[in-house]
Amino acid sequence: MSVSHGLARARPSSGRRSGLRALRPHLWALWGQRRIVIAYVLVVDIAAVALATGMTIAMPVSPLDLFRFGLLAAGAIVHREAVRPIDNQNAQATGHGSLTNLTSLWIFAAALSVPLPLVFAITALVCLHAGYRSGQARLYRALFAGASAAIASAAAVALLRLVQAAAGYPIIPHGLPGLLLLIGAATVYWLVNAVLVIGALTLSNPLQRPRRVLGDLSEQVVVAASLGLAIALAVMLAWEPWLIAVLM
Repeated sequence: MSVSHGLARARPSSGRRSGLRALRPHLWALWGQRRIVIAYVLVVDIAAVALATGMTIAMPVSPLDLFRFGLLAAGAIVHREAVRPIDNQNAQATGHGSLTNLTSLWIFAAALSVPLPLVFAITALVCLHAGYRSGQARLYRALFAGASAAIASAAAVALLRLVQAAAGYPIIPHGLPGLLLLIGAATVYWLVNAVLVIGALTLSNPLQRPRRVLGDLSEQVVVAASLGLAIALAVMLAWEPWLIAVLM
């Protein structure tokens, strides 16, 4: 789930013009929202930046982590470019505030594969790329989508670490208990992200029902499928990284 088309409906504009406008924060449509919406968005963004800063200082990153990060980053950009026409069609057809897309595939795969500082880097990469290439170019929405996904990733990793604190990366537990743990982590990721996004969209439009924000069941099936595929991607990346080309 993302807010790349949430908080406020974007007016049609050329991609280049709206892209340049997005890079000028004082012109963001966010400042035209209610004060409680502005405060909520800024609090979530600041919390994500503080979390990312703390984890970057505290957690070391190895050359192997950087190798996995590079594969994920390259795959994410190729994938996002490939599905961009589909996302744009969905954006035109979607009347409510949220838009289901497959960014969770790469973010959750990163959460299982590399330390949190690199997870935050992947999150920023895919969300900013999606925001810039969407044609709507509301950068503050991309930032909020990235912030919510970053917090959700940290919550999912925290659950995994509670169970296997001494394990390194990738975090892929084995057996049936490991499967249940991975499903639990994916559920935590989905739940935290959904709560943060629903909070923003509901504050922006109090008359909009949370069920409307979530969309219909088929959209949530897409989210569940992307999280399941993320687990498979993380397994490939850990033991047979060249198979990612087949997956792509």
